Amino acid sequence: MALNPAYLRKVPHFDTAFGRGYGEEVDWCQKTRALGGVHLCQHGLFVEHRGGSSFGSAEKATLISDHNRMISGRYPDYDRDVQRFIASDPIRTARLSLGLAWVGIAGVPVPVILAHSMGGGAGMVLKRRLERICATGGAAVVLRVGGARRWRIELHTALGQTLGETDTFDLVETLLAPIDRRALVYSCGVGDPDPVALPEALLSLYRPGRDTLEVAFHDYFPISPSYCLLDGDAVYRGLPSGNTADPVHIAHRPDGRPVPLSDWQTSWGRLIAEADRIEVFSGASKALVAGVWPDYTDRIVISPHRCGAHPERLAPRPDGAIGVLGNIGLQKGAAVVSALSRRAAGHGRRVVVIGAMDPGFPVGDGTIVHGTYDPDEIGALARRYGIGAWIIPSIWPEAFSFTTREALATGLPVIGFDLGAQAEALNAASNGIVLDPTGPEDAAGRILAVLDGRRARAA
Repeated sequence: MALNPAYLRKVPHFDTAFGRGYGEEVDWCQKTRALGGVHLCQHGLFVEHRGGSSFGSAEKATLISDHNRMISGRYPDYDRDVQRFIASDPIRTARLSLGLAWVGIAGVPVPVILAHSMGGGAGMVLKRRLERICATGGAAVVLRVGGARRWRIELHTALGQTLGETDTFDLVETLLAPIDRRALVYSCGVGDPDPVALPEALLSLYRPGRDTLEVAFHDYFPISPSYCLLDGDAVYRGLPSGNTADPVHIAHRPDGRPVPLSDWQTSWGRLIAEADRIEVFSGASKALVAGVWPDYTDRIVISPHRCGAHPERLAPRPDGAIGVLGNIGLQKGAAVVSALSRRAAGHGRRVVVIGAMDPGFPVGDGTIVHGTYDPDEIGALARRYGIGAWIIPSIWPEAFSFTTREALATGLPVIGFDLGAQAEALNAASNGIVLDPTGPEDAAGRILAVLDGRRARAA
């Protein structure tokens, strides 16, 4: 701490009420502030401070506790000012820059992961990955899109997290410059305002021969702006054609210019072409990616996720409730659940959604929407609500389905559609039942017919 001589003349001493230490510099700063002094941080200057050497730990704790009370008594606004400074964080850019430089000189590749801000399965997988990295003393950078600013830069280390936001990619490049070796990863870019430019942004950070580049398919955003591959009428009809006129498969730049699907796939194809590893999480997903970029099939690696939850095995209940697992929106089959819930009572059943339900899809009387749940609670919740079978109503070919595997692990019958990773898991399990995808009302009728048949056979 450097003290201005002009203010030293005005307040020439530390208050001896603070004894040997802790709090006297705060008291001096508060007094000079009241005299018009301004406190500055010079973040371009490095001063090494080896803490804890002046006092023993017990004496230090006592001094801090006693002297903090003195400061709060003398300056009632001080604690609030500290919290306001922490919240506004005016030296965030400097701390982030120094942190990135610090991890960059470690001599090991630093993961730099482009991710979205939407949570979900990809968010959960990323969270676990970051926890593993930090638990072993490593560090990782997340470039997150879809927030208030275009780029949110997060530095994750075992010591904590530092972050900043900017709309300027030049600043991102400057901040990452000290990282000598980068392990670049595309996780998901959904929510970015100009996603067709994301491949070029990642490639500008990639230095062949020094860095590695991985593209992961948690969904199918590189294939189409409709990242679940649904057409405009919310139906999956296979891989969309590059010359399609369906507006959901046509992106728009921030200035309004349209991006035909062929141009979209060309842009993302440049990233795919440079990737050392193309990671998918199911055989069904590999087939879709290879259908668009067959020249790079040899780089596609199937790496199924590990499910963290291990639900208990449950006894069969042929007359039980119909369980729906997960947060259900349009692509997750909300229309199917809505139709099923309105017809279930006529078959002597009720529908229970373990998760949230899109309010735009009304449910029938007697349907229960449990809301947020922890995967470890699945077995207990199934017993609580008397669930006898599960449905996985998703209408898109999922890249991987945690809920399908969690439902199957209970041992109860699980019904889903012949689509993507969910069908792959259902076909591999003795308690999986696969139906051809159709419209919501027809699908609801066929689900109820399957369950009615099982109840009749059990009787």
